Amino acid sequence: MSAGDRWKVLSIELSESLPELRREPGYDGLHVIFFHLGVPLGHYRFPSEQLPMAPRHLATCAARSVALAVGDRLLEEGFRSALPGLPEPTPRDPEQALARLLALIAVRSPGAASGNRCH
Repeated sequence: MSAGDRWKVLSIELSESLPELRREPGYDGLHVIFFHLGVPLGHYRFPSEQLPMAPRHLATCAARSVALAVGDRLLEEGFRSALPGLPEPTPRDPEQALARLLALIAVRSPGAASGNRCH
């Protein structure tokens, strides 16, 4: 980031309706921090060239941004991220971590087992 970069910080609560993001005069873009019920889950930088952005597209970026944090909150292993400068942790029991993840998918979307997917 150069000294001339100016980014407006915007907090978005994911339990509320997503807004349309618009260009902010005098800024190079938006640095959005995503929260759910007050818990910070992720962030994303949107350069001005990508704006305006409809809520539907913002939802896609939010989902990608928060996926690891949500996985970390739901499961003991498989989604832990490393602190800066440290190697990524490996699961103590990769097979069990995968089984728990797949069990979560089966509970959340029973149709997934039969091959039905949303495109």
